[in-house]
Amino acid sequence: MENKHTPGQWTVEQTKCAGFRIQSAADIVCWESRTGYPPLPKDEAQANARLIAAAPDLLRLCKDSYDALRDIINSADNNHPYSARELENSFNDTANDLYGEIREHEPGFE
Repeated sequence: MENKHTPGQWTVEQTKCAGFRIQSAADIVCWESRTGYPPLPKDEAQANARLIAAAPDLLRLCKDSYDALRDIINSADNNHPYSARELENSFNDTANDLYGEIREHEPGFE
């Protein structure tokens, strides 16, 4: 399945005009503005921008998690060649990557 979104990695940069720009290597993806009424606090707008910028990585990790779970289910259903330990390790690696990505963009996440 082909991605229809702008390819990641996306980064966040503060702009001169009360907001944050989310961009890929080639294009601006979107803006997170603080100019609404009432205006968003800077830290909230920045957290929103970081979450948006994490979207391509989070999507990839969700797909990896789906694949790991599918392997576990297929193993149980079809005498899959993977051992339970290999499946557990694969899932744990994916889950650790996912939690790491969340912690990077959401400080204090446990």
